[in-house]
Amino acid sequence: MKCTFKTIIAFLSVPVLMLSAGAQTTPLDNYLLPSNPIPFGVTSIEYTFDNDPGFGNGVTVHFSPCTVVADLSTAIDASSLPNGLHTLYVRARNKNNAWSQTNNFQLYKVSQDFQIPASQQESPIEAIEYFFDEDPGVGNGTLKFISPTTELNNYTLAIDVSSLSKGTMHTLYIRTINPTSLTMARLFSLEGTLPLTWISFSGQLQNDNSVLLKWETAAEKNVALFVIERSIDGHSFKKAGSIEPRHNSTGRSLYTFIDKNPATGKVFYRIKQLDIDNKFSYSPTIVVNIENNSQKNFYIINNPGKDKLRLHLGRVPDSRSQLQIFDLSGRILTRKEVSADPIQEIDISTLASGIYFVRYVNKNGSAIARFKKE
Repeated sequence: MKCTFKTIIAFLSVPVLMLSAGAQTTPLDNYLLPSNPIPFGVTSIEYTFDNDPGFGNGVTVHFSPCTVVADLSTAIDASSLPNGLHTLYVRARNKNNAWSQTNNFQLYKVSQDFQIPASQQESPIEAIEYFFDEDPGVGNGTLKFISPTTELNNYTLAIDVSSLSKGTMHTLYIRTINPTSLTMARLFSLEGTLPLTWISFSGQLQNDNSVLLKWETAAEKNVALFVIERSIDGHSFKKAGSIEPRHNSTGRSLYTFIDKNPATGKVFYRIKQLDIDNKFSYSPTIVVNIENNSQKNFYIINNPGKDKLRLHLGRVPDSRSQLQIFDLSGRILTRKEVSADPIQEIDISTLASGIYFVRYVNKNGSAIARFKKE
């Protein structure tokens, strides 16, 4: 069965102020967020308020397989939020474990018993004003007067943003000029000419526990370098390597990179694209789950043992592989460098009878097994 998903739509089932210059500006029980396109099949959606905990750490939105995400709505519990302005973060992950950009929406929560006096509810909106980033005070923004016959549900407003800096976040405020003076706030950023288009980005675990990363771009312009970054927590990223661009300004370019020394567990990857003028942007972040195959495939063949202990390592050891035997106190009694053969023996003839541990260490981690010496 093939599933196709295109957009996210979410609803807040909490009282918030309607953040627009509608015909009636009143507290609403549900706030409709604008739809945002998602390029691939969506497998999970998450949200969080105010402080973003990182990819995969938000509140999961549950939906059944093959749900048409364009028709999806969900009740988001905001009862624990204090009254005031908050930011809602929403993002999705596709079947390739690639995350979408994080969409953020500002909302204003008011008390459950908040009501606008009837006299003010009936007050017409004669004008609105807008401003950016800092509030200059009521009436000191850019004013737009509105005819009493204007249908505000479909009202559009052209806003001049030519004076704003590009590549940084700004906040647009729109305020009604009437007794309620309710204010909308929305975060946005202005982008210059994009240096490239991200087509895809994926990662796949290989048999030797390395990770093969592939990404495809189009319309590259003034790209200086691709820097591959990895993280074990989704927050703090470190450089794993870099690749020179192909400078293909008209077609598509496919790149590959092998991370030979990833950590075990959940590993986050992203590509940092550097421009020739030192500006940069990021690809979507993907997650690769890396098993510790040392632990999965390592076991003792003869247990208990007498003179020699035979061990199955799982695959041909690398040049840094080592076997260690230690006692119950953690004291290392024997070390042996191993290579070439996945089946190894280690001498235990000099050990006294009792319980010991053998540890197998390689570049991907370590594995421990308990054994008895007869």
